[in-house]
Amino acid sequence: MVFGLMAACAILRPDTLAGRAEACVIVRPFPEDVHGAVRLYPVRDLPWYLQEPESLDIPDPETGLRPLMTALLWGKPKHFRELLRRGADPDLTDRSGNTALIVAAQLNQPGFVLELLEAGADPHRRNFQGQSFQSYLFMAEQTRLSSRARRQRALVAAWLIEHGIALEAKAR
Repeated sequence: MVFGLMAACAILRPDTLAGRAEACVIVRPFPEDVHGAVRLYPVRDLPWYLQEPESLDIPDPETGLRPLMTALLWGKPKHFRELLRRGADPDLTDRSGNTALIVAAQLNQPGFVLELLEAGADPHRRNFQGQSFQSYLFMAEQTRLSSRARRQRALVAAWLIEHGIALEAKAR
């Protein structure tokens, strides 16, 4: 698939292009092309791929991942934040029932976990294996984490307590 060159529709408009052409074809990306844009292009190009409202949350046709998850997996924090800022739904799931919150926890990214919680992600959601984000985030022993990861994980625990959400046994 060549991202940005596929067209959901072509729109013809008059344009002389210095007398070299009588019409210009404006190519619009397919909604699912947003996944390729997240993987391959700088964040400044992302709005072009979000022209269709469904692009923000459309599952990748090959993996079932949502754009937020693609940004997490490909290590694209700017893309992740731009999608979140534009209203991507953090509670939509992939084919395994994982939400972006669960994926961030599986990747041991407590900073992104906190951003998702602050953006309204549901901390009670479980995937098809019955696991919540806490199951993954608090899996590793404290001593195996970097000091930054320990601090961020502590912030997540504090956020949960502040919002009246019980810590699962492993998190205590």
